[in-house]
Amino acid sequence: MIGTIVQLISDHWDHLKGAPYFVHALLYLATPVSLRMVNEAVEEIADLEKFFEHVHWHIGIKINRRTGLTRTAQAEALMPYWQHLSDATRDHLWDECNRLGWFDWRRRNLDPLMGTGFAHHRAFLDEEADFLALDHSLGERQRHSVDGHYWSKHHLETGLTVTEVIDRAERFAAIRANESAYRFW
Repeated sequence: MIGTIVQLISDHWDHLKGAPYFVHALLYLATPVSLRMVNEAVEEIADLEKFFEHVHWHIGIKINRRTGLTRTAQAEALMPYWQHLSDATRDHLWDECNRLGWFDWRRRNLDPLMGTGFAHHRAFLDEEADFLALDHSLGERQRHSVDGHYWSKHHLETGLTVTEVIDRAERFAAIRANESAYRFW
C-alpha cells in the first residue's frame, strides 16, 4: 500500500512537490524513495519554516482520532528539518515519543536539541531546572500532595524509572531543606 501511495504521488510529482500536504505525506511514509522526494521538494522551497509550520497536524502527531507516528523512522524523517520545525511541532514530537515509549530514541535525538525555549521539557532533562520549576510550583500553591502526584506522573511519562523519580525527589528535599520541600516529599 505504501508503495502504491508513493507511486501515485510520484506520477504527479511535478504538480505536487510544492504542496505541503503531499510532501508531509511522503515524510509520514518515511521510505527511502519518499524521503528522496521530500529532499528534492525541500530544495525548491523558499520559506521552509512556513512549509513545515503544520507538519505535526498533517502527519497526526498528538491529533485525536489520527493514527500519528507508528515507527521511529517517521520521527527520524523529521530530523533533517529540525531547524525549520515550529516550536509546537518540536514540543508535540517530544511528547509523542514519550507517549509511544520511544524514550531511548528521544534521549538520543531530541533531548540534546531541546534548548532554553523548551522550559517545560528542560525541567525533565536538567535536575536544577526541575528543582527551580518545583520551587515555583510549590511557592504558588499549597497543594503539595497534588503537586507531588503530578510531578511524579509526568516524570514517569518521560521514561524515568520509579527509582530515578524517588531519588530525584529525595535530592530535592535534601538540597532545599525547607518546609515546602519536605511536605512535597
